[in-house]
Amino acid sequence: MFASQSLSPEAVLMIVCDDKDMPYANSLMGLISQTKENLSAAIYTTKVYASNLSQLSSKQHIVFIGNSHTVKEQRQMIHDQYCEYGMHYGWLGKRAVLYVDDACKDWILPEDKGQKYHDFLKYSKTYGVEHPDVLPDILKKVSKPKLALGLAFTGALGGALSCGLAAAGTSAAALAFGGKVKAQQYQTLLTVFYQEGLKPFMEG
Repeated sequence: MFASQSLSPEAVLMIVCDDKDMPYANSLMGLISQTKENLSAAIYTTKVYASNLSQLSSKQHIVFIGNSHTVKEQRQMIHDQYCEYGMHYGWLGKRAVLYVDDACKDWILPEDKGQKYHDFLKYSKTYGVEHPDVLPDILKKVSKPKLALGLAFTGALGGALSCGLAAAGTSAAALAFGGKVKAQQYQTLLTVFYQEGLKPFMEG
């Protein structure tokens, strides 16, 4: 656990992300603020980072969060040191990347029956992170109108339309599910990084 260890003298961490990923950067800042160790951090957008790149020291510790072009460039040189349930982090020298891939798109497939998602929820709890189960509510909201529409037209236009509507319902559900689960994945990822990866990264 990072909070039980120490850094000396005071270290400064730069967190870089796109505007859309700012909530995740703020979450990491919140975790860092809970520790009494000698660590401070500041958040910069990728635009500000790029415009000041020439002035940055090679000794500056930087964490890149998200899937922006800037992060993807950094990822080309950095191998995963952690990869679970679509969540990744790794670092090389003073540069670290944290991101979530699109693995959760398969967690809503009928053949999976939500098993991987529920495994993820259990896994998150081992790090003290509890997420609400969003799957039942999403399926309920998306499937009912699609099912009703399919039943209304199936008799007149046949099974093809019904299958098409079912596919559309699955697609809409996957989109809604993916957005909610991504936020949950980032919350877990940031917690794991804070607990297990931050100190060794800052000491590197």
